[in-house]
Amino acid sequence: GGGVSEGAARSSSRPCAHARSLGPGWLGPLGDVDFLRRMERLAETSTRLARDRRSSAFASSSGVRVNPKPNPNPGAHEPLAEGVHPRTLKLIRRLIEEARGPPLFRNASRYTGAGVDPPPMDAVVDALRDAGYARSSRTHFDAAGVRTDAPPEEIRRIVSEVAARRVGERWRRTSEREGSPGE
Repeated sequence: GGGVSEGAARSSSRPCAHARSLGPGWLGPLGDVDFLRRMERLAETSTRLARDRRSSAFASSSGVRVNPKPNPNPGAHEPLAEGVHPRTLKLIRRLIEEARGPPLFRNASRYTGAGVDPPPMDAVVDALRDAGYARSSRTHFDAAGVRTDAPPEEIRRIVSEVAARRVGERWRRTSEREGSPGE
């Protein structure tokens, strides 16, 4: 009869021929920003108090009043006595940023060409925000993951531009170190 063919019925139930089931999925907020902010404040306070205690203990044990020496490498992952590890605070901050983002994330390395290293994710997120996708953020699920409401074509364009800039910067630094030809 005049019914819909099996192939047409199958294709109409899926928006794309390559679509697969991903369920179950969570579409609600990933975190409670107020709770995460309280965690951040407690972590900062705990770390500051531990640092102050360590400094005063050192000063009193030596009998000399000293100002604590600033860490020459503030990004270093050194655990703090009774404080919070820097990576923990970094995770809390990423969770705060991520909680306000769109529900899904994309792996940005899938948008680079073959043989091209993915660019730094912070640079990709900054470029997405500059392009008008203000809710873009990194995700804690995947080191190359980016939460954004930008369409895939826009992500590909932006990742390519950031990667090309990075390659250009590397080339410029290398040629400056080695001296450009003809000098």
